[in-house]
Amino acid sequence: MTDLAALSQRYGHLSMAVLHRGGLHHALLSALPQSAIRLGMKCVGARTHEAGAVLRFANGHTVEADLVLACDGVHSAIRKAVFPKARERFARYTCWRAISPGIPAGFDPTRLSESWGAAGKRIGLAAIPGERIYWFACCGARRIKDPDLAKIGLTELQARFAEFHDPVPEVLASTSSDAVIWTDIEDLDPMPSFTHGRIVLLGDAAHAVTPDLGQGAGLSIEDAAVLASLLGRLPIDETLHEYDARRVGRASPRLRVPPLRKGGPVAKSTRCSTSQSRGEEYPGALHGSPTRRGPRHRFRAGAGCGLNRSYNAAQGIATTTGWSGGDQPPLGVLIKTPNIPA
Repeated sequence: MTDLAALSQRYGHLSMAVLHRGGLHHALLSALPQSAIRLGMKCVGARTHEAGAVLRFANGHTVEADLVLACDGVHSAIRKAVFPKARERFARYTCWRAISPGIPAGFDPTRLSESWGAAGKRIGLAAIPGERIYWFACCGARRIKDPDLAKIGLTELQARFAEFHDPVPEVLASTSSDAVIWTDIEDLDPMPSFTHGRIVLLGDAAHAVTPDLGQGAGLSIEDAAVLASLLGRLPIDETLHEYDARRVGRASPRLRVPPLRKGGPVAKSTRCSTSQSRGEEYPGALHGSPTRRGPRHRFRAGAGCGLNRSYNAAQGIATTTGWSGGDQPPLGVLIKTPNIPA
């Protein structure tokens, strides 16, 4: 468990806020005039010219603009048009997500939990406004869009994760089957630039990372804050040059796999540790690298990752127990999760 209240008190700021995506959309849209939003506009292409850029949409419309902010996610159509060599990467694990009603008895809504099981399985729980629980359940996957995984429904998910501790069975049992969303996990190869002419990439369109890194939303907010600040005081072309200079170096290291050492993957300047009580095959922590560890082997991963996870080999369960970092606030979780089936 990660004690969010303790993190907030220690560093003097809110360590994390969990809210429904629909609630976030409502808050953002409420600050804009209705005329600023055009629905039903699926972008399928883009090109630049000397004075701006042109977007092409599936309904046949085109829109020309002085500046285009591409925030269309890991599968960005705009990025594919102007950076055709950019490559999305399958992280070799898949994830089911849902929201269930009610807060289980004994569950502390100020704490986020993530538990690890055998064969790369893990499940996380977080309370969100409205007396609800957001949960995710992950397991390794050998190929993207696996047809066997696509067939898995809520009943089979409950069976697959039945060995996990309370309140996991209760949360899954209270979930509606039509509330479950299944997605493979992908990220993006580091890019040399986030700008092309008058088109600028932000968020996952520029530097998609896997969710277990705890970096995606934070980096996206940073992108927006930096770009807004620069546009407020510099011409467009100077803004884009400065944005690239500031953001590529900041975001790209989050996408690089840390170096490997004998006995398993280890990142430099590490503060996060996981233990095993006896030697066994355990799916590795970096893009599924399998690693053999001996009795009471201790490995560390993630520069200032902020999560201390203990692994109980007898039960096959690993649990986050809290921040173990130094004096600086954590940038986020920089640890890859087990992601290859045993």
